[in-house]
Amino acid sequence: MVGNDDLPAGAHQSSSHQVSVSTEEELITTPTPVQPAHEVMDDGPRVEDDTVSALLRLGDQATREESIAPVQRNDDRQCTWQSMYAEFWNNGYTVVDSGLDHSVLDTVAEDAKKNTKFDSIFLEIGEDVTSRDTIFDPHRFQLKVGALKKENTKAAIKTIQEQLELIASNMCSSWIVRRMTVLKSTAGGEEQCVHRDYSNMETLEGLRHLHVVQGGVLLAIEDHTKFVVYRKAISRLPDKKTRLVLSIDKGRCLFFRGDLAHSGAAYDRTHVRIHCYLDLPEPILRVEDATEAVAFKEYMCIYCNKLFDDKRANKKHMRTCVQETCGSRATSSR
Repeated sequence: MVGNDDLPAGAHQSSSHQVSVSTEEELITTPTPVQPAHEVMDDGPRVEDDTVSALLRLGDQATREESIAPVQRNDDRQCTWQSMYAEFWNNGYTVVDSGLDHSVLDTVAEDAKKNTKFDSIFLEIGEDVTSRDTIFDPHRFQLKVGALKKENTKAAIKTIQEQLELIASNMCSSWIVRRMTVLKSTAGGEEQCVHRDYSNMETLEGLRHLHVVQGGVLLAIEDHTKFVVYRKAISRLPDKKTRLVLSIDKGRCLFFRGDLAHSGAAYDRTHVRIHCYLDLPEPILRVEDATEAVAFKEYMCIYCNKLFDDKRANKKHMRTCVQETCGSRATSSR
């Protein structure tokens, strides 16, 4: 149970038409290529028009964070279930329109914000749930959706569950939507430690037996739902410079691989969202309340063994290191 934020780092740690993606210096936004569902289902399972309508794709153009503007892409590919799943598989995540009415989302968000029974989430990945010394995050909480008792909220949760199951089944028939929770962050918290929701051993079992990878879903029930990912960091060490902050508008849902390095974002105000897991059938099971901590990739100077986060910085250092520090040794040893 470590940071179950925006994708749990452990369990006890328990709309506009765009998704924006930002690094620490820039923000990328993309429009939603909306097409009627019946027009894009030719190559995949068919659903009704009022279900999921579009796939959000990453844009290639940057704008400043203060001025978020849609970025048009010259992309005439159809938004099929296959293309959504391929983007999930290749990039580690994809964002789709949930097709849910905003009144349903508002019902859950309003009730959740009033609820006082949220459980704290561990501050650090790998905390021992049985230890008295365990430190909890004072700004990050989670609540099982079953704890929301109002009749209209329960009806809304049922609608959300059914819709997410429909989307998931159309993308991958092996997925089972499980353990739905409401995640809450308050102002002043820090970004979560980088982690994966499933261990490499768990995802390896899915790949070996079903050629399918587990995953997670983050449903935005409020605007500006944030999630931090590391591009292409699928079952491998992430590079710090590949960090992206996704900002997802209400009604969109993020599907991400269980072996993708990510972290829960920090918020400057109280914010709630819904999270659930995409498990696989038995005997491929996930260990409850467990996530896998992730270390960053580092580059080492071949002369003095100094470590750098950035490959270019390491190369630049080695030029100086060879000339000023190790040059005499390298020359004399020849």
